[in-house]
Amino acid sequence: MKIKLNIQKDGENLIKEKLIKRSEEKPKKVYFYMGNMKESGFDILEECLIDLKAKKLIVLGVDKKNTTKKMLDTLYNYTKSVYVFNNNGVVEFDSNIAIFEHEEKAYMYIMNSNFSEGTFVDDIATYTEVEFDFNSEEDVLQYKEYTKQLVSMSKFEEAIKLDKEVIKDLFDNSQIFTTKQYTHSVMTIAELLGEKEKNEKKEIKKGEIEVPDTDEIIGAKIPKIDLSEVEDFSIDIDIDDSVKREENIIQKEENKKQEVKKETEETEEREEISDIQESEEFDANEVLDIESMLFEKADIKLDKERINAKLLEKEYEEQEKAVTEVLTESKNNETDNINLKNLILNIIIPILWVT
Repeated sequence: MKIKLNIQKDGENLIKEKLIKRSEEKPKKVYFYMGNMKESGFDILEECLIDLKAKKLIVLGVDKKNTTKKMLDTLYNYTKSVYVFNNNGVVEFDSNIAIFEHEEKAYMYIMNSNFSEGTFVDDIATYTEVEFDFNSEEDVLQYKEYTKQLVSMSKFEEAIKLDKEVIKDLFDNSQIFTTKQYTHSVMTIAELLGEKEKNEKKEIKKGEIEVPDTDEIIGAKIPKIDLSEVEDFSIDIDIDDSVKREENIIQKEENKKQEVKKETEETEEREEISDIQESEEFDANEVLDIESMLFEKADIKLDKERINAKLLEKEYEEQEKAVTEVLTESKNNETDNINLKNLILNIIIPILWVT
């Protein structure tokens, strides 16, 4: 028996090339034990199986995240010796081994990761290659012992022999979906701890009303999208839309500021009007000071009389000045004197009498 440790790196010692090469060598029997197989790994596995006429035994762990109905249908078409473990529960099947049995030799590949293109091609990975020589009795005994142990795994009570009915039940119970994008809802802690099965019916106590499942109400099961295994996931953002959204946000902020400013101004205006109204408001309980009002009226009357007296005094002074000028000019003119006298008697004296 030869044991060799291989390192896959930079396109050398690829696991994929090893598996395809052994398949093309027309083995008599092949054994695949896959705990977790992704779609990319299934495509590589199918390259090994498509023209393979050997007897096949496949033991597979199925889960909602990666296993699809198409995978199981295809595997069942290649061989009826397919056994599945439901990896949706607490205990999972975890094994990654491929065995190719020829006339004189057998090759066993023990891998450390899941069945995927990354594991078989891209990743830096280690895997062990064991070669059994059937010309050696010791190798034959060891090989038979190893394969016996592996085959016994298909006899475990957790293992289910695959057929069309099993595939249908897995699909109907949402243990698998049509494509990889669809996955299950998050399990509860109780389910993770194995305290109850995912599909276990809740016991209905007396007086309680059983609420039907949402999927049953709408008549269809609603799978959820799982993006956790997407290797290259990006979101394209339209720059123009982003700028527009930013401008809209700025405009909204500006509008909000204007509204606050307007509300503040209106509030101040209302307060100012209120203050004016309060200052002009008539107080029915206010006591009127009659005496003060009478004195104010008397003061106004006296002020008016003083103003009239000053006006009359000024007018008298002007008239007296005019008389003096007339008398001065009329000294040499008797006629003028007569007229002056008449003026004094008829106009001036009556005016002074009135005042």
